Amino acid sequence: QRMEKQWTPGSGIPEQRFMKNAVYVNDMTGLSAFNVRKPFERYGAAAYFDEDFQVIAIYWSHANQLIKKGEQFWNHAKYVWRSSFFAYITIRDHLIVTHMIEGNAFVSASRQHLPTDHSLRRFIKPFTYHTISVNYQAAVTLVNNRGLVHRIWAFDYDEFFKSM
Repeated sequence: QRMEKQWTPGSGIPEQRFMKNAVYVNDMTGLSAFNVRKPFERYGAAAYFDEDFQVIAIYWSHANQLIKKGEQFWNHAKYVWRSSFFAYITIRDHLIVTHMIEGNAFVSASRQHLPTDHSLRRFIKPFTYHTISVNYQAAVTLVNNRGLVHRIWAFDYDEFFKSM
């Protein structure tokens, strides 16, 4: 059941919504699959960029609407895309992938498989120093029920774990 809602980039834009003159798309529409607390609006938007990397339109998932630069709701659509982008980058890429998965794997591998006097273990020590304590504190203060992550972003607590 968890995999049914697991988000992957690009999973939420209807095919007909793609802009022909866009060179680049940053798609965070998949986040619209996850419930949020009342009275908040669901996350999810896709920003379309031109060849100069300027935003020319944003697909706003909640309204199922493509908003072009200068149209009504343009500022709100930018806010939704930016909020969706930062929620994904902060929660999934930074907190979960970088800290909880890669950081823990790196420290565990070096401590379990390299002797204490191994040159590689000594070399990576400055990069892994305090990783375990930082990740423990993140688990205690950030990702628990009513923790900082739950209070900063609008996801329902159960949905928060599905979004990871």
